[in-house]
Amino acid sequence: MHAKHELTKDILARYLAANKADKGRILDEFCANTGYERKYAITKLRAYQLTPALEWMVAGKHTRRRERLYDMATQEGVAVIWKAYDNICAERLHPNLGEMLDKLVSCHEFEIDPFTEQKIRVISLGTLKRLLTGIRERETNRVGGTTRPGTLLKHQIPLRVGHWQETKPGFLEIDLVAQCGDSATGEFANTLDSTDVWSGWFEAEAVIGKAQERVHQGIKNIHRRLPFPLLGLDSDNGSEFINWEMVAYCEKENIVFTRSRPYKKNDNAHIE
Repeated sequence: MHAKHELTKDILARYLAANKADKGRILDEFCANTGYERKYAITKLRAYQLTPALEWMVAGKHTRRRERLYDMATQEGVAVIWKAYDNICAERLHPNLGEMLDKLVSCHEFEIDPFTEQKIRVISLGTLKRLLTGIRERETNRVGGTTRPGTLLKHQIPLRVGHWQETKPGFLEIDLVAQCGDSATGEFANTLDSTDVWSGWFEAEAVIGKAQERVHQGIKNIHRRLPFPLLGLDSDNGSEFINWEMVAYCEKENIVFTRSRPYKKNDNAHIE
């Protein structure tokens, strides 16, 4: 594959300088040497021509201030192959990139554009090491919990500790899950999850942000969809749940409102 890459660079310089008739002969030569179909060969040469980072290859000289060749799409492609090989080191991954890429594409497990595919196939070992370093850092960068403890009303909302002893549906554990990816900055969607302890019935509601009013409305929406009466709610200590609005709503609807102990995820085992 590296030989095809070098041949493409050599052909491109001649192809751009040739007239229409000569370009046809150059394409015939290129297809015969590489096994490419004619349309694919034209697309490949055009892709090389439109890449600013490859201009120095065509001109035969090196420039230090060139644009980055391996973009985010290339990094994501390398990450997929790297995970398929169970996160092996760059030295072992490099000679097997093309083989695994062929298998993933042929099995329809991986969709990739031809230009990105070509860049992955010709990537050097040093560049692969740098890409894997960035991928590892991104994989290990985990956003901490976005729950902020509510400091008020805790003395009015009892703790629930131990196993549930319920014999009928209606008692729900609830939690808010942030859908923020690798960064918790800005506004993003959350999923308000609820699980009935006795039956395992699950309901979810999308909530933008963590405002008390929006979370409260999400709980109301879940309440209306339940096929059984809502008898109890058990949440963590986040301020989106521990607030006056939630307490007043539970008192009005005759709902038992309890909370778990801080940093004790087993207290909310059903929803966790």
